[in-house]
Amino acid sequence: MPELPIDVIAEVARAHTAGLVAVPAAKLARKALDEQFTVLIVPPAAVDRPWHGRLGVGYDGSRGAEAALAFARDIAEKAGEQIARVDIAYVDDSASAACESQDGVIGSRRAAMFEWWLRERSGEVPAPVRPVRPIGDAADELAELSRELDLLVIGSHRRHRFWRALSTSVSQELIDTTRCPLLVVPPTVNRPGGDDRRGYRAASPREHGRPGHGGTSAAKR
Repeated sequence: MPELPIDVIAEVARAHTAGLVAVPAAKLARKALDEQFTVLIVPPAAVDRPWHGRLGVGYDGSRGAEAALAFARDIAEKAGEQIARVDIAYVDDSASAACESQDGVIGSRRAAMFEWWLRERSGEVPAPVRPVRPIGDAADELAELSRELDLLVIGSHRRHRFWRALSTSVSQELIDTTRCPLLVVPPTVNRPGGDDRRGYRAASPREHGRPGHGGTSAAKR
């Protein structure tokens, strides 16, 4: 029975970050998120789950999301045929998205815009890509998506301890709710070959002034 390609994940983690830390407990996982390691959380529900090669990435154009996408891209490259599909998920929580059903034309244009953007950002992924744009709360929607995945990759934002104490991040919420293994990648990622992703941020459709203002960070800490 195919299993999670932990050797591939560990190899990519060593190339991108300070290494891989695998933790089973939520408390240990939250502590590890404060470091510059890639953190792998395997929830009890996923311990005996067979590997079908369904990889997901939480993406919103932020530095953390770019780090997660770069990490997932290299996993797909090294794992080869072990990856059947990569879902690139942007969770849209804007007020206009919630009202899409009231105007089918605007809703379809907005959906097409985000699909184009997600496909453009994932162009280098060496596997079949499925753009996904669920509407709602980022942590809730990614947790729901995790039911269909074998590995979910998200980025994190390093923030001052004061701000971390005042807010709960998407990555912290997903530690408790994910149904598949969760990989949390720090934003200071160095891609192999010298392509340094630090400080890089991809503009989202709303930042280009297109219809569809709003959205949520699926990689916010």
